[in-house]
Amino acid sequence: MDNGKILIVDDEQNVIRALARSLSFEEYSIATADNGLDALEFIKENKIDLIISDQRMPQMTGIEFFSKAREVHPDAVRILLTGYADFDVALQAINEAGVHKLVQKPWHDGELKTDIKGAIKRVKKERQVKLDMIDQERAYRMDEDSPSSFYSENIRRRYMSPQLENKLTQRQRKALKKKPSGVY
Repeated sequence: MDNGKILIVDDEQNVIRALARSLSFEEYSIATADNGLDALEFIKENKIDLIISDQRMPQMTGIEFFSKAREVHPDAVRILLTGYADFDVALQAINEAGVHKLVQKPWHDGELKTDIKGAIKRVKKERQVKLDMIDQERAYRMDEDSPSSFYSENIRRRYMSPQLENKLTQRQRKALKKKPSGVY
């Protein structure tokens, strides 16, 4: 059984192996990348529930990576690993990259596992609530060919195909600004 999809991004292979080994008993689907560019390519093609990334990496920092990853998967939980305690980095991570948690190296396996389990559970619940809302909206629509039912189907596909995330988010914002006729 798949309990969630996790991407680990770190330029140090020993860190990737340690995290993967620690999480292997939890039945997560785990993918790894040794830099932010490869990780971005991976998440464009794959749905991810949670991303763990190191802050200090060549090519791009963890915060830069998370800022770009947030555009592709806004609902994926982001955990930043850092070997350096820096208030400015923490503030930037939260404000610019939407980081859920900042974890200092070396981490405590038990705490990290608990945080990951709770975060994945929350993401899956939020996605299910969104899908339930779409189903309820569809139930109230009478005209199958209406633009709003097309919109609902595209939103539903978003959770199956991450490539549509940005376009559908923009459509959702536009649709929410318009008041549907005949529905109050």
